[in-house]
Amino acid sequence: MSTPSSTVLQWSVTALFTLALAIGIHAIHTSLCLKKAPQSQAQSPFFNLPPELRNMVYEHLVVPEPKSRNSLPWSLPSLERSLAFVAKALRLPSSLSPSLPKPRIIYEHLNTLSLVSRQFQSEFMDVYHRNATFYSTLDASSPGAPQHNVFTNPKATGALSRVRVASLKILATPGISGAFDPREVNSSGDWSLKNQVFEAMESMKVLRSMSLNIQAAGNQLWNPVWLWHFTSQAFKESKVMAFKKMEFTLENWHFREPNHMVRNDEGEWEWRCAMDHYMQDDIPRRLAIREFCGALYDKCDVCEPSEEASSDI
Repeated sequence: MSTPSSTVLQWSVTALFTLALAIGIHAIHTSLCLKKAPQSQAQSPFFNLPPELRNMVYEHLVVPEPKSRNSLPWSLPSLERSLAFVAKALRLPSSLSPSLPKPRIIYEHLNTLSLVSRQFQSEFMDVYHRNATFYSTLDASSPGAPQHNVFTNPKATGALSRVRVASLKILATPGISGAFDPREVNSSGDWSLKNQVFEAMESMKVLRSMSLNIQAAGNQLWNPVWLWHFTSQAFKESKVMAFKKMEFTLENWHFREPNHMVRNDEGEWEWRCAMDHYMQDDIPRRLAIREFCGALYDKCDVCEPSEEASSDI
């Protein structure tokens, strides 16, 4: 015969076992629901479309709509006010009042969608890197200053691994002291900024096209040709065939655009005019400053034919 104390003990054990079983069932049910939730959320009708159609949608989001300047001769606010005035003067009902189409907002919800759906983020970013041009700027004014840029950050190789088209700008502004002076760089051409960019370029395995804009600031402290000459001669040593163009610009000063350098189909550099007419082959070795200036400002026979050529015509 069981005593009251043993009966209470049995009830307590049974209650504890029942409570533990209920907690276990609840935990298993919660775990299964969490596992099924992402799967149910990912089953959007959009992802049931063929990949080709989804890529067309992504390309529509990436590529901007062409702007037609001839279709709207006035600015949008002025045209909208004029249409409203005409509609009011003619006493047109609201249903017949002319209205301008609102611009398509394509980037408003992209960040939210990429955070909600990993599949959307992966597929969209792949199309984005395939169609968009990656722009980046490096400042060579102070050699010792840190560069907060993906091209100089070894940990950013993942961000560059999917880039197909890139446009890099290197700019420099002379200072009173401690500024970057290409004339003082040793003859070996050891330039840490160039070395970092070269390493980043070599990690871009799917890169198809890359251009370099060398922008100088012209003032009394230095000649911008020094930066153009030094940077171009250092960067033309790159073996990355996707690196195809180097152009030379001057900050806040508009003048006759100089010639630029282009890598031809054989992988060799050549000089072309502003209208992209062939000028001459570049010499594989480093050019002297006089040779560089001669190629930089050489006249194009197509754009500026000589008097003899004009008389023959």
